[in-house]
Amino acid sequence: MAYIVLPRKYRPQNFDEVVGQTHVTQTLKNAVQTGKIYHAYLFSGPRGIGKTSTARILAKCLNCEKGMTPNPCGKCTMCREITEGTSIDILEIDAASHTQVDKARDLIEKVKFTSGSARYKMYIIDEVHMLSDASFNALLKTIEEPPPNVVFVLATTAPHHVPQTILSRCQWFVFKRISTKDIMTHLRKLSNLEGIQISESSLYAIARYAEGSLRDAEVSLDQIVSFSGNEVKDEDVNALLGIIRADFFRNFFEGLFKADVPSVIGLINEIINSGYEIEDFIKGLQEYIRNLIVLKDGISEVTETNLSLVDMPEEDVKELKAKSNLFSEEELVWMLDVVYQTQRDLRQFGMRGQERLILELMAIRLAKRGFRISGKPGATEKKQQSPEIVQTQKIQGPPVLKDVLGTARRVVETRTPSQLREKEPYSVPAHTKELDIGQIL
Repeated sequence: MAYIVLPRKYRPQNFDEVVGQTHVTQTLKNAVQTGKIYHAYLFSGPRGIGKTSTARILAKCLNCEKGMTPNPCGKCTMCREITEGTSIDILEIDAASHTQVDKARDLIEKVKFTSGSARYKMYIIDEVHMLSDASFNALLKTIEEPPPNVVFVLATTAPHHVPQTILSRCQWFVFKRISTKDIMTHLRKLSNLEGIQISESSLYAIARYAEGSLRDAEVSLDQIVSFSGNEVKDEDVNALLGIIRADFFRNFFEGLFKADVPSVIGLINEIINSGYEIEDFIKGLQEYIRNLIVLKDGISEVTETNLSLVDMPEEDVKELKAKSNLFSEEELVWMLDVVYQTQRDLRQFGMRGQERLILELMAIRLAKRGFRISGKPGATEKKQQSPEIVQTQKIQGPPVLKDVLGTARRVVETRTPSQLREKEPYSVPAHTKELDIGQIL
């Protein structure tokens, strides 16, 4: 028997099995129970979150041989045909391959024919935003006034590309990204059913890597099991998915706290030499600093509600909470700004071979800000300001003048006192010294 991949093997077969979309499934359940079936639905949201699966389940609910029900049996002929994709009355259309207006007109002709054995004919048009403007215009009247017992389900990841005239004729359901917690729960259930031994940290890593897509998480789990067998190790997950280890960021910030430049530069070299994506490293730093800020100011104690703010396992939250006390709020905000600036520099000046230098300069800036003064963590070093800077800061004026002075002050701050003293004072040109004001007037 051919192997069935996990996303297909565990595709939801009823509304109760759809993960993380209760606001959609409950509404559709109520519609089926009351018989208030709309002629056109629009399902929008990111990839791999259940749009097409929900459309198939709705088709089963409307055509189950035991009658219209929010809980189809899944065993009758109609339910099995819909599951297998062999029903002649439930048509799934890939809009990307049906962009021509002739294909739309052919669909309109087929809609007129009555169903073979189904109670409702259903047309599921996937990635509907790929249709051409001419195709949308051709379908407009049919979607607005279809024949009796015909239902359209339009699925898209880009609803802003669907014409407003189509949107206004559909009931629009927005599918949301699935939370890390719900994905972990689903993967844990699949692992138990498949006899896979996997740690909570690995489940968390896979769930975070999926970025809200349940299908992506299932594909990743399938890939990892193919590599390591039914006993999954944390290092296998990190290696296959290219995930930077969590302890790497802990070591990096310990090096920053101690102002250990060789240590943090060594970690930068490890990232580059290991082949990790630099963008993933930058995003990891941003998320780590963001969590430090949230834990320092927004969370006084670790509770179930607070865990959702940082989206991390409880043991990691407690450890990070302790590390947040090593830095002041001002330091963390400044560090986050430096990382964002480095990200912009990499995108704007991403010269080949210069990424290492840009990252090392960032690490040196972060490490050399005087995070430890007199053994007190979090104390920032006060810089001696030149008289010119102090005098500039005292000047007050209208908002426009303040903006100009602010720019000038930043320029002055980049110069050393010796550079300021070496600049020649401005002198009035000789030909203007004896100019009478009356000559100007």
